[in-house]
Amino acid sequence: MIGFEVMINDIHLIRVAARNSRLFISNIQDTFILMPGGIDAQDNSLKWPSQVLKVGDKINIKVKDLGTINEPDKIVPNDTENIRERYNRLKIELENKGLL
Repeated sequence: MIGFEVMINDIHLIRVAARNSRLFISNIQDTFILMPGGIDAQDNSLKWPSQVLKVGDKINIKVKDLGTINEPDKIVPNDTENIRERYNRLKIELENKGLL
């Protein structure tokens, strides 16, 4: 499966792959965090461990065909019923505002 291989400071950190994979680097109050995630074939959200980055860290990201990946730390099941309820609430709200 094609995915990401991430190394920080030349140390292998993680291999991430899913139907939809992503790597976010976020700055939250001067703390930089690498957050890998994805979505699998059943539309479940996948989360791998986040990594706090320090000043001077060197990040190496390779896109490659991975034989194995790290197992996600957390799998959040797809909740289509919750999405449908949220959609219906938003639809009513937008209709009341004359936007639909």
